[in-house]
Amino acid sequence: MGQPLSNATRVFRKDGKERHTNDRRRDPLTQDKLGELKYQEGENLSPEDVEKRMVLLESVTAEAVNRLELDGLLHYLSKYVDLSKDYRCLDSGCSMGAISYVLEGKTSFRMVGVDISRQLVVAGNRYKKAHGFKTELLVGDLENLCFKDDSFDIVLVHDTLHHFPDLDVPLKAIYRILKKGGKLVVDDGNMLYWPILLKAFKRKFKKELWGSVNEWPITKFRLLKSLKRTEFRVTRLDNVRYLPLRFAGNRLDVDDFFSKIPVVNLFGSRIFCLAQK
Repeated sequence: MGQPLSNATRVFRKDGKERHTNDRRRDPLTQDKLGELKYQEGENLSPEDVEKRMVLLESVTAEAVNRLELDGLLHYLSKYVDLSKDYRCLDSGCSMGAISYVLEGKTSFRMVGVDISRQLVVAGNRYKKAHGFKTELLVGDLENLCFKDDSFDIVLVHDTLHHFPDLDVPLKAIYRILKKGGKLVVDDGNMLYWPILLKAFKRKFKKELWGSVNEWPITKFRLLKSLKRTEFRVTRLDNVRYLPLRFAGNRLDVDDFFSKIPVVNLFGSRIFCLAQK
C-alpha cells in the first residue's frame, strides 16, 4: 500500500518521497486504505458502539433493498447482457450488499460481493442470514483482489471507482479476474453533472475533502483513458440519467435520446460504461 494522500493534492511515492505530478504514469497511485477505513468505520469504537453500528447498518441495508429498483442499471445492462443467464458476477465495493441482493432477486446471476470494510460486510452478512439470500459477501481490497484469474463473467463497479486516486490500479485487478470476453460494468456519478461540479468547486476552493481522503468524482473521459491503458474494449461509455425518477414514465427512453446529442450528453448525472476483456 502506498503512502496516504495528506490532503488530496500532495502525492507520494511508495518510498515516502514526494512525487511530482508528471511522474503519475510511472508510479500509479494506490488507495489510502487506512484513511478509507477510518472514514467508513469510525475510530476507536467500543464493542458496544460497534454493535449499535451493526444494527444501524442492517436497518440501512433493509431500507436500501426495499427502495432500490435498479431500473436504470438494468435497462442499460439488459441491452448487452442476458439477465437470465447464471453468470458469476462480482459486486466490487459492495458495501452491505444491497445491490447484490437486488440483483440476486431480479436476475439469474450468481452474486459475490467484496468490500474493504469488515463492518459493512459483517452487517451485510447478518442481513443476508436473516433474509435467506445466497450472495457471498467477502472482505477484500479491489486493488489486490484475492480471486483466481479468469473467474468472473461480469464485474460491477457501482459508485466505487471515485474512491481510487488512480483508476488504472483497480481496473488492472478487475481485468485479471474477468474471463476472456467477460464484461466490466461501471455505474458512477458524473463530475460534469452540475450539482456534483458545483460541490467539487466548493470543495477545491475551501480545500476540503469530498468524503474520504481518496474520493473525487470522475468523468467519462478520465475513465476512457484508463480503460484503454488497461486493454479493455469499450462497448458503451455514456453519461445517462438526465431526468429525475418522478418526471417521466418513459424517462429511460428519453435518457437514451439525450445520450446521443453532442454537448448535451456531457451533463447526465451518471456514467454508464460496459467494456469487455
